Amino acid sequence: MIRADVELSVLLRHFVEGACSLVHARYGALGFSTKRTGLDQFVTVGLTDDAEALIGPRPTGRGVLGLLITEPAPQPRRPRHPPRQLRRTAR
Repeated sequence: MIRADVELSVLLRHFVEGACSLVHARYGALGFSTKRTGLDQFVTVGLTDDAEALIGPRPTGRGVLGLLITEPAPQPRRPRHPPRQLRRTAR
């Protein structure tokens, strides 16, 4: 599937379909932004046109999602091992 002349929307849809298949999900979605404001594309998989109409407009990245794009929160640090943790040794 990886080719130089593939449209970005086709590649994103293929990526979402693969992710859904991997985790046996019926539905999937991916928002994609090339800027620091809003979403350029929002791809869904597994939804019918009627289901999408019931959900309403696709995200544009101007609400909570947009805030995460423009002002990403720092990632929490991973917990450290206790200083005196015993190392496992081969027996």
